Amino acid sequence: MQATPSRTWSPWSVFAITSLGTFAVVLDALIVIIAFPTISRAFQGADAADVSWVVNAYTIVYAVLLVPAGRFADLVGRKRIFLLGIAMFALFSGLSGAAPTLGLLIAFRAAQAVGGALLTSTGLALTLGAFPRERRILAVTLVGAIAAIAVVAGPTLGALIVQYADWRWIFFLNLPIGAVVAVAGYAVLTESRDVAAGARPDVLGIALLGTGAALVTYGIVESGTLGWGSLPVVASMVVGLALLAAFAVQLRSARHPVVDPELFRDRGFVFANLGMLVFCVGFTASFFNTVYFLTEVWHYPLLWAGLALTPPALTVACLAPIAGRLTTRFGHRRLVVPGGLIYALGQGLLWYRVTPRPDYLGVWLPGSIVMAVGIAFVLPVLTSAFSYNLPPGRYAVGTGVGMSFRQFGSVVGAALAISYLASLGSGLSAYHQIWLLTIVSGLATSVLGLGLSRTSEFRAIVEGNERRGSAAVVSAAPSTSVGTSSARYTPGASPDSSRGLVRVERSSGAEAVRPPTAISVGPPPPT
Repeated sequence: MQATPSRTWSPWSVFAITSLGTFAVVLDALIVIIAFPTISRAFQGADAADVSWVVNAYTIVYAVLLVPAGRFADLVGRKRIFLLGIAMFALFSGLSGAAPTLGLLIAFRAAQAVGGALLTSTGLALTLGAFPRERRILAVTLVGAIAAIAVVAGPTLGALIVQYADWRWIFFLNLPIGAVVAVAGYAVLTESRDVAAGARPDVLGIALLGTGAALVTYGIVESGTLGWGSLPVVASMVVGLALLAAFAVQLRSARHPVVDPELFRDRGFVFANLGMLVFCVGFTASFFNTVYFLTEVWHYPLLWAGLALTPPALTVACLAPIAGRLTTRFGHRRLVVPGGLIYALGQGLLWYRVTPRPDYLGVWLPGSIVMAVGIAFVLPVLTSAFSYNLPPGRYAVGTGVGMSFRQFGSVVGAALAISYLASLGSGLSAYHQIWLLTIVSGLATSVLGLGLSRTSEFRAIVEGNERRGSAAVVSAAPSTSVGTSSARYTPGASPDSSRGLVRVERSSGAEAVRPPTAISVGPPPPT
């Protein structure tokens, strides 16, 4: 039996809902960092290392759960997990704001991170599923623009809340956002899942991945306090990496692995994720470097420092849609390679020209605008590069992998920045070390960008998919039973021809399952 939805919503409605959820997650992370000194003073008797777990607990849980959350969403339903994620994120954010003790605040933040991981891993997947393939690049890069707007709002809004209200309101802020996303998502989003992936996930693989990622993240986070050579840091890193190596072996042998190894046969997926990892190391370190430099060296008030970040962030938000249109025409490589170089140039201008004497308009603003142009050509384009060719049955887990690479890069960048600033004191040497790190990050991203598809390869994929839309012969399977397809995902193939997408549509409480389709087409035209 097949039901038809009572109303068909525009893909942009889905985009608006999932982007607002993404906005809340990015905004929350930035506001908490800005409010960290105030939170430290609120719990008298607790040292900075203890209070740091308000951030660390969230970071570790969030990073660990992104891939398993994506896998879980692909199996049980992306809409269902998205709504669960926003509910948990908002609920435990509110409880964090009401927490009477530091221990409860840390516990609630860890629970909030579970919701954040569920929300993040499914939001982009729902966006990908709502748009036709030829429009996904623009949609994904616009998601990057929304994240950039959160970067604009985060420091300034956090400073305003801390200065004129109370730090607890940085958590209460998520309650109305969560309510709007949950209500709109329930009404608009369409359920979809991958029933061909098998009903029983690889529990051993999830355990190896989760424990290994948690130990590695813990080691990175604690390195800023204990030092890279300390026994707890070395032990957690060694054991964590060993478990991740065992997870890689388990992928090959598991019947229903957490991450389909076939995804890593796609060169674009691999190089886009590596580029995201490397770039986010420098990007996150740069954020810490900017806030600390403006407040500690130039002695800007926190609100001024937040406002100083607004022009470059607005530049990213304005250029991200343009980057999306250029990517649609020229492919990912032609933006990421120059984008990394431009980013390195902007950081180099700051490294070379900044002095202890404040000069925002003459020195800081020009360098930060150049840097922002590079960010607009790299960050949203890499997100598009790792998600563009995902098969529909792997939308959530594939984007979860990409977001995990991004998150681990951010964790490393934050740990390195804090370590440099703590070990080298308040002089310019610490900030120069971080600027050099960001320059290397930009250059390395450009090198990795060379591994992305050439323009001719990219156009072959696009033109092939346009032909699929006009000349495809569709044969629908006659049964809606859950089973495992014998088809395999081929990198570079259309997602529509991959295995295992089943879309579930609801109408008046009824649930209907559309079976997967097989599409037969000829090869793409030569370029």
